[in-house]
Amino acid sequence: MKKNHAFLKGLLISSDAKAGLTLLECLVAIAVIAITTAVIAPVMLVSVATRVQSQRAEQALQVAQGEIDRVRLVVERNATYGDPELGIASVPSTTTTELTQVSFPTAVQASYDLAQPRVSKGIDIDSDGTNDFAVQTFRMEGEPDTAGRPVSFDLGVRVYPYAAVESGRANTIEPVRIGLSSSNVNDNIEGPLVVLYTKITKSDESNSLCEYIDELGVPAGSSTPTKC
Repeated sequence: MKKNHAFLKGLLISSDAKAGLTLLECLVAIAVIAITTAVIAPVMLVSVATRVQSQRAEQALQVAQGEIDRVRLVVERNATYGDPELGIASVPSTTTTELTQVSFPTAVQASYDLAQPRVSKGIDIDSDGTNDFAVQTFRMEGEPDTAGRPVSFDLGVRVYPYAAVESGRANTIEPVRIGLSSSNVNDNIEGPLVVLYTKITKSDESNSLCEYIDELGVPAGSSTPTKC
């Protein structure tokens, strides 16, 4: 009887020992978890940084395209448009003949300066009260009609991080290549995130048809439209 009791007691002690973890095993488990976390953490940080930067670049592209669409809409819908309606500065042909020669912005404010193409406008993309981008939009003088409105002109849009222009770091017109060294897209950036150049043309002008007729020539037996 005593032997059986001793046997059962030993069996229970052996089962308890197998069910638990020793102090050494706990320390090894903690060390493995710490090493795994240390290896995975940089990868996770890079992944987050890449996602944030990609989102910023996409937002900058949307802002630039929105500026082009806004100017094109004013030209198409406003019969008396001019610089005040377009809301952007024109670059005199005596200064330069190429959009790409217009230098980077030196200031950022609430709206464009009609006389200074190097003044950008602050944009708060997420409506949190803090500007995210500085947009530089400008145009060449182009071809004016009889009323002095530009019928066709070249338009340029550059979108910089707001902090780059506001702090004076912006010093180039070449678009930057966003890297993975930082989770903040504004860190150490000196150039625009997006650069777009395009031509704006008012397509429904009466003289557009006249210029096309002049180019083709009037067929024999036909007369030039009176409006031309």
